[in-house]
Amino acid sequence: MQKKKTPIKKEPQKNLLFGGGFKIYWIYGIIALFFLGLQFTSISSEEEISVKDFLDKVEKEEVKSVTFVTNSGYAKVELKSNPTKKLTFKYNDYGYLQEQIDKKE
Repeated sequence: MQKKKTPIKKEPQKNLLFGGGFKIYWIYGIIALFFLGLQFTSISSEEEISVKDFLDKVEKEEVKSVTFVTNSGYAKVELKSNPTKKLTFKYNDYGYLQEQIDKKE
């Protein structure tokens, strides 16, 4: 009499990295890490300049607009030639600065 050979069942190997199969949570994790990385990198188009450089730009009529943040002591400058590039500078005395702008204009 012959014995019937039963096939040996092989269990699939579990991938230790993905825990037995690819999960959609890995995609969510990668996206979250991407946005977290963006928070820690500086992607800014702002450049800090001196007050003298600002006054020179006013004299050359390169300034489109200026926004003064009086409680912080800094200003944001928008140029006519490149509106996407923002310039900032710190100032001490708003009255003196306004007087200098009037002289330059």
